[in-house]
Amino acid sequence: MAEELDTSWFDLKNYEKFKTMSILEWQHELERRVIFHGVYEYIDECKNESESADGVVVADVLLDLLLIADDLKTGHIKPLPGEESPLIDKESRSSVNNLTLYDAWDRAQDNRLIRVQPDRCKDEFDKEVVFQPFGLDGFDRATITINLFATDEQIKKDFSDWLTSSRKETDIKSQKKLASKSDFDYWIQYGVIPYLDRKFSE
Repeated sequence: MAEELDTSWFDLKNYEKFKTMSILEWQHELERRVIFHGVYEYIDECKNESESADGVVVADVLLDLLLIADDLKTGHIKPLPGEESPLIDKESRSSVNNLTLYDAWDRAQDNRLIRVQPDRCKDEFDKEVVFQPFGLDGFDRATITINLFATDEQIKKDFSDWLTSSRKETDIKSQKKLASKSDFDYWIQYGVIPYLDRKFSE
C-alpha cells in the first residue's frame, strides 16, 4: 500500500450490526469487499512481479477501505435507499441473459482477433483462431450462441452437453446452495468479515 492505514477503526463492537443484517445488507457488504479484494490482488501481483501499480488504483483501494472503515465506525453498514448493487444488478440475478453491447465490445478486445481478417471470406480465416471459443469473460460468464429454430428438446440437450463439457474444462463447480442464515451465523461466530477487513488493512 502507498501509505499506512489508520486501524483505530477496527473494533469488534463495530461488527455487532452484522448479527441482525438482512440478506440484502449482507450482499451489499460482501460485494464491497469482493470489489476491494479484486483490486487489492492486482496491487499484490504488481509487487510480486516487481511492477508498480497505478497510483490512482492504489488510492482507490485505500479510499474503498477507508469508506468501509468509516461505515463500520458510524454503524452505517446497509445500502442506501435505491442504491444499485455494483456486482449483482437486476439482470445478472438470472444465470441466463442476453449478450449486451458492452459484452460484445468487451469480447472484441480479445487479442486473438488481431489474427482474424474480417474483410476476407470465412474459409480463408486462420482456422486455428477463428473457431476458438471466447471462453470466460475473465470472471465466470461464458458466451454461447443458440439456434432458436431448433426444438426446445434439442436446445436443452445440447446445452446440457455443453454445460457438462465446460464445467469439466474450466473446473468451475456449480453452487450447491444459496447462502442462508446458518452461513451468516457461522461467519459471525468465527469473525470472518472482521478477519478479512483486518487482513486487507495490513
